[in-house]
Amino acid sequence: MPVTLFGTKSLVIGSGRIGRVTAPLLRAFGSRVAVASRSHEASVWNEIYGFDTINTSLLSESAKDMDLIINTAPSRVITKEVLSCLKKDALIIDLASRPGGVDMAEASLLGIRVIWALGLPGKCAPVSAGRIIGSSVLNLLK
Repeated sequence: MPVTLFGTKSLVIGSGRIGRVTAPLLRAFGSRVAVASRSHEASVWNEIYGFDTINTSLLSESAKDMDLIINTAPSRVITKEVLSCLKKDALIIDLASRPGGVDMAEASLLGIRVIWALGLPGKCAPVSAGRIIGSSVLNLLK
């Protein structure tokens, strides 16, 4: 991005494990953060934590002012309709596992930059990722 996160508007799509960690980090860097989720319960928790809340069915209208969109939902939520509403210099980072949440072909046609960061923890910090996965597996087995 040509700017720092401070003063930007960010949207985190999804309130699962990754979304719950990502939204506070973006806010700590000075971004105004909105979180989109499907469930009313997730929206209430996001509001309690001080985030603007958006229902994923309203992404087209809500995403138009965003500088950064981080998707954690592993289903196609950033559709042609949503992409056509975005600012041309918006950046999308898709952290979702396959099939991802972005219509990549349409994003390319519209000239919207998308980074699909599939398997990011394992690529950037394989030892730490392995420890976390190992700990999680052992916990599940208990």
